[in-house]
Amino acid sequence: AQHMHGRLAIVRAVRRFSTLKNDQIRYNPFNIQLLPKALRDKVFPARTNDCPPEIIGIAEEHLRRHSIPFDQPRPPASVVPEKFVNAIPELMGKDIAEHFYKLGVFGSQDWKALADTASQMKIPKRPEKFCEQLGWTFYPEDGPFKHMGSEYPKDQILILDTESSWALSRYPLFAVALGQSGWYSWMSPAVASKADLTQLIPLGLPNDPQLVIGHHVSFDRGQIHEEYDLRLSKRRFLDTMSLHCAIAGLSSQQRPLWNKSRKDAEDPCRSEDLNHESPWLQHGAMNSLVDAVKLHCNVDLDKSDLELLIDATWDSIHANRQKILQYCSRDVEATALLYKAVWGRFCEYCPHPVTLAGILAMGSMILPVDSSWGRYISKCETGYKE
Repeated sequence: AQHMHGRLAIVRAVRRFSTLKNDQIRYNPFNIQLLPKALRDKVFPARTNDCPPEIIGIAEEHLRRHSIPFDQPRPPASVVPEKFVNAIPELMGKDIAEHFYKLGVFGSQDWKALADTASQMKIPKRPEKFCEQLGWTFYPEDGPFKHMGSEYPKDQILILDTESSWALSRYPLFAVALGQSGWYSWMSPAVASKADLTQLIPLGLPNDPQLVIGHHVSFDRGQIHEEYDLRLSKRRFLDTMSLHCAIAGLSSQQRPLWNKSRKDAEDPCRSEDLNHESPWLQHGAMNSLVDAVKLHCNVDLDKSDLELLIDATWDSIHANRQKILQYCSRDVEATALLYKAVWGRFCEYCPHPVTLAGILAMGSMILPVDSSWGRYISKCETGYKE
């Protein structure tokens, strides 16, 4: 009742402050209210009011088929305040389709060019041994590594993976990146001091467009120091997991059968029957890097060294730093292969620039919080434990 009272109050306020005339209120032949004329003329300037009788007949047939009444009395009108209509900007183009196309190009064109370049980028051989100095180190393809000190990679394209040990710290311990110039690695001071330090990965605030590619890259974004800066840079993130989901992901209904098919794979007879019944099993996969790179690249990714980070101590992290960096670099290499395999198909499946612009915008969101955020986390943790 309180909710309905609130809605009625809003409707009354909108009507009271509106200056739109009654002739602005429009309904279709089925008494469904349409946009007011002033707003319609702004959003759909080239449209006419005429609806062909055959279209109305098709609509009536569908409504009858689903037992939906369409001869009900006309409901009271909801009136849009004129100031809201006037606040809507003019279309950028001849119609709303061109308007949104141009918006999509505006929000994605710089990074679309980088994404196309990344799909053709060479993947050099991984370093045989990583530098164990703190901070960033660069590994050119044709020479010895160069410790960068307080500097950081400035490549316009980076394929990135970070590693943490949640048993020890919420902060990153290692990172490996592949750029246009070569390979990079990063090691936290916490590895050398064997103590938890509040150290994030420095990547700078680029003035020119930069694209960071990763699998579930939102996790890696959370490990970058500058992503907590309220100044929005020209860095954007592109997630290979999202690209995979768009072209070969599984719905919640498909996942149990897909998992069962994996277990039945040891029985060739049963596996053939299952795939014949559900041919999509050969064209989709779960979202993990292991499953996605197996589907798209037929590569078996070794994740056995992940155990080095799960059941870890500071001493074991320090002792196994080379293994962990090699493990991280294998993930970057697999992500690069996966990206090269899925980018072209994604562009074919989702060609509209608004799709990419939306992915890039969602990947750079900032969630402002106040002092109540800690209480929210505590309540969630308490509810989870209960």
